[in-house]
Amino acid sequence: KQQRIERVIYVSCNSASCMNDALKLCQTPSKKCVGTPFKPIKSIGCDLFPHTDHVEMVIQFERCKEDEIDWTKLSIQASESQRKYLYEYKQKCIKAMNSNDSNSNSNVKLEADAIDDV
Repeated sequence: KQQRIERVIYVSCNSASCMNDALKLCQTPSKKCVGTPFKPIKSIGCDLFPHTDHVEMVIQFERCKEDEIDWTKLSIQASESQRKYLYEYKQKCIKAMNSNDSNSNSNVKLEADAIDDV
């Protein structure tokens, strides 16, 4: 069973790529970017090379909770993409439930039922 990533520790030695990647991780859902975005929690600059301008950046990201996102303020297209993503994810859970034997599918069923509540 695969679970969604809830936390990411991002380490970067390049500030330009760090900014681009952070923006992608925190991007609101759209047609191209489906799923719940991350939010930065903490960032630390680590000076591994004293007497130089080089600094490593370490950023902790956590996935936003569904109730932290106001889906009414997002575009209709983004909301539909999220709905489609959740529907397809639920179908995968149901398919996994049907392919597993009855002893091991209780967790998958609970997860599929939780998607109905979203």
